[in-house]
Amino acid sequence: VTGVQTCALPICFMRVNGVEFEKFDIANILNIKPTKEEPSLHKNAENEQKIFNDCNMVSDIPKRFFKTSLKNLNSKITTDVQKFCTQKENDKIFLISGPSRTGKTSILCAAIHERALIGLNGGLYLSMRILSPLLRSARSFSAKENELAIIEKYSTTSFLCLDELGTAENLQEESNFLRTIIALRYDNLLPTMIATNLDILGFKLLLVGKSLTDFKTRVEAESYMTRITSNEPIINRLKEVAEVHFMKEQRLV
Repeated sequence: VTGVQTCALPICFMRVNGVEFEKFDIANILNIKPTKEEPSLHKNAENEQKIFNDCNMVSDIPKRFFKTSLKNLNSKITTDVQKFCTQKENDKIFLISGPSRTGKTSILCAAIHERALIGLNGGLYLSMRILSPLLRSARSFSAKENELAIIEKYSTTSFLCLDELGTAENLQEESNFLRTIIALRYDNLLPTMIATNLDILGFKLLLVGKSLTDFKTRVEAESYMTRITSNEPIINRLKEVAEVHFMKEQRLV
């Protein structure tokens, strides 16, 4: 043998006196099993976005948040959100309270996407800003859905995210809707996420059809809530089912 010429695995060529003599497979000789090709990051991202797109079509998520994902949010509560939105037979309320531009809407939309990623029904998103127009349109003779159908839609969806609580045109209308939805979802063991600029006192007042502007001072409002709590089962129930998180950090995304 005058020399051996090698090339890239797995095939090598042996030459004897300058003439190709034999091909042999190094991988076979060494018993090397080929490994399966791992999906590329690009492919994973494509699959994730396809799931998001399918979810966006039925969940009413705003277009700005079509690509929002929990893994891309820099928030201290993402772990708690992930646990909450994937828990089965969950009758709890996940309340996010904080000022504007702290990422509350991003978290709600990301929670819906998270459920879709693990094969659960994503759920529905509803901004309370459109509640009054939505209910007004339901009262029209030409309406596709009446008020009862709207209540059923949001009280039976597997996962509900209510955003911008406290911003509806009609406070009493919003209060009645919220009380009904919370009560029905509690009875059906269905989870609800709520985002609001209101603090806890403001949230409780909304549930009874009041706002802080109805009182001269905050102390007066607190005193009022203390007096009526015993006659308001839904307020007492909040102690059992509400998980409250306060958002104070700056813009998340």
